[in-house]
Amino acid sequence: MSWIEVGRIDEIPDRGSIRLVVGDEPLLVFRSGERIACLAERCPHENGRIADTLADATTAVCPTHGFAFDVASGRCRSFRALEARGYQARVIDGQIAIRVGFWKARRFRREQEARREDRRSDRAQ
Repeated sequence: MSWIEVGRIDEIPDRGSIRLVVGDEPLLVFRSGERIACLAERCPHENGRIADTLADATTAVCPTHGFAFDVASGRCRSFRALEARGYQARVIDGQIAIRVGFWKARRFRREQEARREDRRSDRAQ
């Protein structure tokens, strides 16, 4: 497992999120005050998209059928058999990092570097 830096905490509005793709999996990184949590964007019920804003300080809801998930654990509050995939997240000096598998981290870093190179070449033109 590897930690990857995905942004700064001040880039996420309180009770909001940022969406990113790591490997081929879309993720949501939520902020509530100074706390950060990361969930797979897709609901485990019928693959609907989990809302990108928090319903309260610790809950994200899939609007398709109303399933509510604790963003820290991924557990569904209304149906115990469901659990959204969660990822460890931390903040160090304002920088958010999430813990993912080695290959996902490697691909994410390569894609970030390619985007930086594209921006540099666009500015040079």
